[in-house]
Amino acid sequence: MHKKKTIVLASASPRRKELLMLMGLKFDVDPGDYKEDMTLNLSPHKLTRFLSLEKAKAVAQKNNNAIIIAADTVVVIEAQILGKPHTEEEARRMLLLLQGKTHSVITGFTILDSKTGKKISKNMSKQKNL
Repeated sequence: MHKKKTIVLASASPRRKELLMLMGLKFDVDPGDYKEDMTLNLSPHKLTRFLSLEKAKAVAQKNNNAIIIAADTVVVIEAQILGKPHTEEEARRMLLLLQGKTHSVITGFTILDSKTGKKISKNMSKQKNL
């Protein structure tokens, strides 16, 4: 008899949690302890895929029969990659930088089977203007 796999969202994001709930999935949340390195010399698409995979792998180590869902999003403006702001002042600065300008929002996501190691990593991107 096969034990049913648990779905684990490797994120503390309320929006990502809401999206999975809207799909009717039953899942656990484990944001993991992977520390993002935004200084890696990768294109925004490769960076977000890499970071989502590393987040998924970190959570998979603690969940041996699970489907891990991880994602990472960045904003790109004028070849500058913006990650999550860590302070209100940083958020304000980012919003002023983006105001009235077209920018890209790029999300990399990974779905990883912690038991078999099978995985898929992809990107989604969208042009926006504030």
